[in-house]
Amino acid sequence: MPRPDGAPDGAPALCGFNIKPSRQPGAWLAAPLEIRAGGHTLNRNENLVRDQVFIHSAARRGDRLLVKLHVPDELQRLFVARAVVDGIAAVVSPIGRSENTVLLAMRCPSTSANPTFELWSPGRNTPLRTARDGIAWIDFDTLHDSVTLTPPMSETRARRLAKAAATTGLVGRMEALRGDALIGWAFDHDDPGARVVVDIFVDGLWRASTIADQPRGDLRNRGIGDGAHAFHWPLPDDLIGRAFEDFSALPSNGYRPLPKPASYAAGLSAAAPSGPADGPFARALDAQVLRRVPVAIVVPIFNAVEATARCIAALLDHTSTPAELILIDDASSDPRMASLLAQFEGLANVRVLRNVENLGFTRTVNRGIAAAGRADVVLLNSDTRVGPRWLESLRLAAHRSARTASATAVSDNAGAFSIPLPERESAHDPADDLVIARQVAQTARALWPEAPTGHGFCMYIRRDCLDDVGLLDDAAFPRGYGEENDLSMRAVRRGWTHVVDDRTLVFHERSASFGDEKTELMTAGRKVIDHRYPDYTSKVRAFIGGPGLRAIKAAAEDGFASTDRAPARPRILFVINKETGGTPQTNRDLMSAIDDEYDPFILRFDRRTLFLERPAGAENEVLTQHSLATPIDPLSHRSGEYDRVVASWLTQYAIELVHVRHIGWHSFGLFRVADDLSIPVVFSFHDFYAVCPSLKLLDHSLNFCGGVCTLAEGSCVPELWDEFDLPPLRDDWVYTWRAQMAEALKGCEAFVTTSPFAKQLLIARLPSLAERRFPVIEHGRDFTQFLQAAQPLKPLSPLRIVVPGNIGIPKGARLIRDVKRLDVDGRLEFHILGLCHEMLVGADVVLHGAFDREEIVERIAALQPNVGGIFSIWPETYCHTLTELWAAGVPTVAFDVGALGERIRDHGGGWLLTDTAPEAVYRALLAIADDQQGAADKVAEIGRWQQNAGAEYGVAAMAARYTALYRDVAATRQYLRAPSPSQAHEMDPLDVV
Repeated sequence: MPRPDGAPDGAPALCGFNIKPSRQPGAWLAAPLEIRAGGHTLNRNENLVRDQVFIHSAARRGDRLLVKLHVPDELQRLFVARAVVDGIAAVVSPIGRSENTVLLAMRCPSTSANPTFELWSPGRNTPLRTARDGIAWIDFDTLHDSVTLTPPMSETRARRLAKAAATTGLVGRMEALRGDALIGWAFDHDDPGARVVVDIFVDGLWRASTIADQPRGDLRNRGIGDGAHAFHWPLPDDLIGRAFEDFSALPSNGYRPLPKPASYAAGLSAAAPSGPADGPFARALDAQVLRRVPVAIVVPIFNAVEATARCIAALLDHTSTPAELILIDDASSDPRMASLLAQFEGLANVRVLRNVENLGFTRTVNRGIAAAGRADVVLLNSDTRVGPRWLESLRLAAHRSARTASATAVSDNAGAFSIPLPERESAHDPADDLVIARQVAQTARALWPEAPTGHGFCMYIRRDCLDDVGLLDDAAFPRGYGEENDLSMRAVRRGWTHVVDDRTLVFHERSASFGDEKTELMTAGRKVIDHRYPDYTSKVRAFIGGPGLRAIKAAAEDGFASTDRAPARPRILFVINKETGGTPQTNRDLMSAIDDEYDPFILRFDRRTLFLERPAGAENEVLTQHSLATPIDPLSHRSGEYDRVVASWLTQYAIELVHVRHIGWHSFGLFRVADDLSIPVVFSFHDFYAVCPSLKLLDHSLNFCGGVCTLAEGSCVPELWDEFDLPPLRDDWVYTWRAQMAEALKGCEAFVTTSPFAKQLLIARLPSLAERRFPVIEHGRDFTQFLQAAQPLKPLSPLRIVVPGNIGIPKGARLIRDVKRLDVDGRLEFHILGLCHEMLVGADVVLHGAFDREEIVERIAALQPNVGGIFSIWPETYCHTLTELWAAGVPTVAFDVGALGERIRDHGGGWLLTDTAPEAVYRALLAIADDQQGAADKVAEIGRWQQNAGAEYGVAAMAARYTALYRDVAATRQYLRAPSPSQAHEMDPLDVV
């Protein structure tokens, strides 16, 4: 029996329709209506609606326009419309229907009493006729009351429509069409407790309703209600990878679409939004292809020594992906050029070629292309200056599709490829160059619009295109000016395309080598181009006036016009797995201390959803998020989907360095992704997860194993995974784990930990760590004041011990319970300041509950303790609790293992125990209670720590060590600065020309 919707068997139910677009509104809506379900065409009928659809009446109040249409019931589910009000396209919102009637709402931009509007529907080549000669203008309320509103907008819309005309308090913004989602916010001041329903329209067609109810810290900080007024609408599969004329978000209690940035609106038709796992970045980021593609930078040189020196210096500083630099001196007449180029002949990835006689610009470039072998080629003028990650971005754009021939950078001075930049005092200030180039990279949308030609000032050309179309025509363009246009048009005629890389800004001094010859050369070259390619001028004009170029310039203007954005800085992505605990808190300290030099971002993962965030006051602002279809596989610790999403985000947000604070739950593929993108990675060890997923190296009997499996019976338990997620660890799968970790960590440039003990243990179990930079950087802490809160010991008084922190079994909960059971005489008084294991409830200890990190020192002091206790049975890698106790002036008892042992031996301020048996600990605490002078000595040692290390090594000092490491790591990626192992070079055959 055939299906009622006419679809073939197996096809999904009718899901919508497609209308083939045209640039003219009338033609667009006169095109055939094509009804599709699951990819199958069900009906195609140019005359589907004929004269059955017409305008019945209309009403206007303020800038809101309602139009009632006669639409037969059988056509209502297929009906779409596009309106033009006073010559301006309007977003049309179908808000209700009743028998043979559809009610449309739209914004009316006209200020006239009776605006002129035209309305088309599919299947017609003229606007819809009205019920009488003119539009029937009737009362606003009468019009919408005469139509029954239907789901999904019925009851809520009906209540709110009544006050829509008077609503003045609706605010919001459609902020971004980013990757796989539409992001924005909406808030109604007149009804602050409500959550605004937002209708999503694609090219004027309603697609879905979403609720602006997601919390965001930046909204709360700005006083936008309670902050829970954001929306994040995931694009459905059929919209991913498509280009659009418009995306609009219309609050259901009003008719004014949410505003959006100019660059957003202008760029929609130039590039299709896509999901992070399969979007434009992900499609171009085929790492296996990009890693195999060598790149050569060809710089033809003739005189202009100062400009050439600036060009080469920028290349050495900012070429951070493997490449070869080919410098070709075309017999410069300035004698200084020889000595300049001689400075670079000792670098491993730099070749200096010299023409014996002047060959001219085009032949010199062809020589460089030939010398590059099988590599892709970047043609770069010697009067340019590149910026950070310039080559990575250009290569990505050039490989956006199989038939992309070239990618050209944008510039401050390159004709049609120029974008508006801010005024500056010096045109050659390297510091300004960095800020401006980063600003462009960080605010551009990677539109990559197509162009009819590349521009040779900075043009990345793929080798497969050169193989297909040949070299530059050095006979027709011997001195340049037109040679790259000719090559581009030859490629276009063979099915190749060219793109503009709006993320790469290259400064151009322009024609420093040609001087007054420029006009003559341009005129001669243009004559050849016009003769060979009669359509060249029309293609260029269409490109210059097209939406892609307008969107690029609008984005640049938006970026530089923003008054709340700090000057662009290198972006660092900090990778964490939890929002609470010592690692995220220290990470927040570090981010706040380096934000004058770096722009920090955060990648957080909760085993299912990835969050990309940036610091925003006390909390983080979520920029985007992605839920994995399949969770991370704990055995391989990898996910291809995770890797593609992160690769896309790293590229989209122009990240320049990754600092992994904890790899738990994240994919090991992160390291390979960063390496493929030439992004250096710093990896921190805050525990021993890299050695064993038990994390603290405690065996089944809670004995510290040091990473060497003990003989005790029982299974070791992974800490971040469920017990049954992994095979048995002891003397078995732990070695597979360790081998996988060692292989993954090869993608890191440097490692960091916080204690010498931790470093030694890690290298002993993972020897390959010793091959990279591995500094020990202790955590720094800032305190408003240091206190002397320790109370002197008194004979016959109980020893008052404060134990700060969240005390689970690894931090001594069982030991404290057992020691207190031995204290039948009441000599010891334990005060737990923080959360604790349930075994301590009712264990004759005093529980003081949780605390805020900022008030911990005062809370410790308020308890008037004699000593502090840190009874961790595993070797902590630093221990903030010890720092906090010392800041309060409280000497501390701890076990002589890990960072605690090292720190107390270095500074004093406490007692170190070696025996963890409850009886031994009990005897040691009683001995401390009886040693008044010993306790006083420990307090004096803490005083010296407070005056010296405690005062001198705060967050700023810690941050200085990290920033030095970041700069050092970034410098290792300066591939063109590597010294050559030998000064000898093979002679290029063309050297004898």
